[in-house]
Amino acid sequence: MTKQTSQHWPHLQELINNDGSINIGTIASLSACAAVPTQQRNVCPQLLFREGEQLTALLDRLDTAVAKAIYDGIYTDEINR
Repeated sequence: MTKQTSQHWPHLQELINNDGSINIGTIASLSACAAVPTQQRNVCPQLLFREGEQLTALLDRLDTAVAKAIYDGIYTDEINR
């Protein structure tokens, strides 16, 4: 499989191309939906769906948060705040 790049979410694509994954779903203990990307055993930024937010908007925010983590060492955590 050829590794590709994404015009929409390049940092998420980079994460996936480097053996990362993105899990999006409900966290029962919070009664909330979240997006949590990981790379091997490292958890990257963790974002919660905002009320009325579209999936594409969440992915935009997640791409920005992953870029901040990669380039600036800033990890956004909306789950454990």
